This record gives sequence, structure tokens and C-alpha cells, in this order.
Amino acid sequence: MVRSRTGLGVIAQDGGWDAVAHRSAVRGDADRVLVAGSRMCFDVTEDADGVRADNIRPLTRLCFSPAERPQDGELV
Repeated sequence: MVRSRTGLGVIAQDGGWDAVAHRSAVRGDADRVLVAGSRMCFDVTEDADGVRADNIRPLTRLCFSPAERPQDGELV
């Protein structure tokens, strides 16, 4: 995530387009969630303006569907 004074940044998706992110789309404390190099999960919205990240939150086991969810002791 690249931060700027405007609250806008870019999140790189695994195997997809980069998504524009705004500080207001972060769930929780944005300064703790938006740490450079950290992994996070988010919803992707695509509209006429491009790809946008919504509902940004830290990556946890709950970010995965039950079939894909890591087991206890596996790294996320």
C-alpha cells in the first residue's frame, strides 16, 4: 500500500490488477492495517473508474472460505 496525503494508495493483488484504496475503506485503525509489505484482505469493486479496494482488513483465517481456510498452525 502506497500512502499519500490525500488518503489514496494502491494495493497489489495476488495474481490480479492493482487496486486503488482509500483510507476510508479500512476496517479498524488504518495506521495499523496499512503497513508497507503487510498482507491484507479486501473486497474488489470494478467500475468505470477502475479497480477499487473496499472493506480492507488485516489478513486472518477468516478472510478465506471454509474450504480454503488454513488449519491451526499454518501460516496465513
